[in-house]
Amino acid sequence: MKRFVPKVVYDSINNVNKNVTKHFSRNSTGYYLNENGILQSVNSNVERLDYDLDDSSSLGLLIENPTVNKSINFSSWSNVNATKGLNTSETLAPDGTYTALKLKENKVTSNSHYLRTPSGIPVDRDKYVTFSFYVKAAERKYIQLNLAQIGITGSPTVYFQIDLQTKSLFGPIEYTNNHNTTPCFNEVDVKIKSYPNNWCKVILTFHILDNENNNNCLIRPIIYLIEVDDISGFSQALYPGTIGYGVYLWGSQIEESNYPTSYVSTSTIEASRAGDFLAFDLSSVFSQLEGTINLSCQLLDFPKQGYQTLFNLSDMFYEDTLNYFYNRIVARLTATNIEIYNHYDPVNNPESANITTINFKRNSSKILNIAFSFDESIMAISINGENTINESFTKLDPTITEAWLQFSNIFDEVYPLNQLNGYLKYMSYYSTKLPNYKLQELTQL
Repeated sequence: MKRFVPKVVYDSINNVNKNVTKHFSRNSTGYYLNENGILQSVNSNVERLDYDLDDSSSLGLLIENPTVNKSINFSSWSNVNATKGLNTSETLAPDGTYTALKLKENKVTSNSHYLRTPSGIPVDRDKYVTFSFYVKAAERKYIQLNLAQIGITGSPTVYFQIDLQTKSLFGPIEYTNNHNTTPCFNEVDVKIKSYPNNWCKVILTFHILDNENNNNCLIRPIIYLIEVDDISGFSQALYPGTIGYGVYLWGSQIEESNYPTSYVSTSTIEASRAGDFLAFDLSSVFSQLEGTINLSCQLLDFPKQGYQTLFNLSDMFYEDTLNYFYNRIVARLTATNIEIYNHYDPVNNPESANITTINFKRNSSKILNIAFSFDESIMAISINGENTINESFTKLDPTITEAWLQFSNIFDEVYPLNQLNGYLKYMSYYSTKLPNYKLQELTQL
């Protein structure tokens, strides 16, 4: 059997770099999870290799879109019938520092004891939003998480109650007492993820409805302390408090996405993280006549809106110090399928692309293994070991010698957009068109 040897190999898991000319940048600091499960911050332009919480194995090179954390720090939230203060010696925060906030009861009469954003957080209509934070039990072992809409009289509140010991969840429940309007959000969901040192991460995701009433939608998350261990009713957030009893909180984050991205630290104002830009220069080895690209990635999650660029094979040229290019082959992951764009010229002829749509089976691990091959007339694609799809292919221009493989839809180091949101584990390039059986072999899960 013929042996196929790749010209270029990048393996972020095993630190293999064969003939790799790589360009990476990120115009801001960024956080990642180290092998001990501790959040670490790195400077601008430093790569992030994340690790799995369960077995401390490497997940690969983290690549993310730019994002804005719309939530100010917990220390600037409003406390009601409770006190808040930085914990300086009791427990380490998820980043290994003594910066967790402790929310504590301070009323011995029957009251609700809670923390909330000082005002509503503005979010755009027809957008998915994720609120995430870290919480750890202290004297109190239970919390209630409310999602409220403010600014509209009578809007209902959705709430969940969480057991911080068992990481179990009760809800969602819609609290409609004296409420007479429909909330601006739907598709409300909460997930709980365990972290070291008895911390857990709570992830609340919801969708802002697409109607005119939501042009100025303001949402407000609220975190209540709960006294009793039978979390089965809304009234249990109302009870006589015990001075000093509470829970630890850290790392509030609100962003427009249907899943949480890496932590973005804030103070009294919102903060942003730049996107990670990654490109491989294949110019010295690339063949215009035939070739194969094989990559393995693990998504943060599948998108529910828009798309992620899984890979983009581009020609580069320069004009007036700005970068323009031809997107020759682009693979985009949408909410429903994968689209392959062939010979796309966004500068001179944006309607020129030949588009092939591919359906595939999603898996809980969110891993995508892709092999794409082409020659002068045919392209073939295999995803996660499924049957190879063959389509007609527009011949590449042999006069253009540059070839860049990147993971965003534009070649822009400062503002990379709509890119792969997840971990690049492996990439290889072959200067020949591999047979279909080999494509399926390369992409087996």
